[in-house]
Amino acid sequence: MQLKTCYVLSGTYVLVLLCVYLLWWMCAGKLGGMNENSTTVSLPSSCQDAQTICSRVYEAANVLLVMSSQSDTLLFAARTAAAGSDVLVNVNVSEDHATLKVNCDKIVIGQMLLKELKTVLVRI
Repeated sequence: MQLKTCYVLSGTYVLVLLCVYLLWWMCAGKLGGMNENSTTVSLPSSCQDAQTICSRVYEAANVLLVMSSQSDTLLFAARTAAAGSDVLVNVNVSEDHATLKVNCDKIVIGQMLLKELKTVLVRI
């Protein structure tokens, strides 16, 4: 894993995190349960393709897409600058809605990021 640029998300510096598919799932397994926030959102017709969803996620947070062979699941990774906590985002798209999951051991960061992602994805 390699760190890249820095960005401010709700007062917290978040660094882009380059990681591979298998490592993403290993970290997500460790951060499940209480460290996982999830919601389902209805996607507007203008935001149902992967490219648009990615650009909207990039608007909300400084995360990087993790390459995956699954076309309906988009995985993103980042790391907080201060604590070095992994921030993992999973967007599972099916027809006109998406399930968002944010995993982070800093519960407040996970909740704030989920709220911001939900806001940008439902925007028309």
